[in-house]
Amino acid sequence: MADLMDRCSGAVVVAVERYWFNEGIERRGGAKERRLSTVSLPTSWNQIEAAMAYSRGMPLLVIVDERLRCDGLLEKGNDWFVHELVVDLKSLNSPAFLGLLDDWRQRVSEHSKTPQLVSDPSKMSIAALLGALSLPQIWGLLGALSILLGGAFSLGTIYKTFGEASEKSEVSNKNQTDATDIKRQR
Repeated sequence: MADLMDRCSGAVVVAVERYWFNEGIERRGGAKERRLSTVSLPTSWNQIEAAMAYSRGMPLLVIVDERLRCDGLLEKGNDWFVHELVVDLKSLNSPAFLGLLDDWRQRVSEHSKTPQLVSDPSKMSIAALLGALSLPQIWGLLGALSILLGGAFSLGTIYKTFGEASEKSEVSNKNQTDATDIKRQR
């Protein structure tokens, strides 16, 4: 389901009756216990689908049958629009609903034009990786690169210094060996 959601540009969640109870108790045994009657509930998948779309920043339209008891992501007052109606052909063809659907379509169109981040960094280009960094992350990266380059320069300098000293020592030793050989030949 996550793979399918990653390929989408928007989501419409349609919550209709899945369960119906003639009577029941809410918060049974608690201080706020209360009796319920004629309760209609949607499937819990509506909550999951809405959460997945919202977490991906997708334009989300939630359509809820007005006879349902809704909690969580299906209730009004969140960051997305929840439209309650009787789910039938007349309501779904009303000018109000068609205008709402057209607004959602426009948001989907805009959303699909904006580049989306790839969730797998191994599939991102270097430009995309750098573009995905926040300002503090960029400063941290520049600091790390500075330390790395400074360390490489220091090692190069040390190697050059000791390398030249080692070469001079080898030349000096060779000269001494040559001088000793010349003395022996005499």
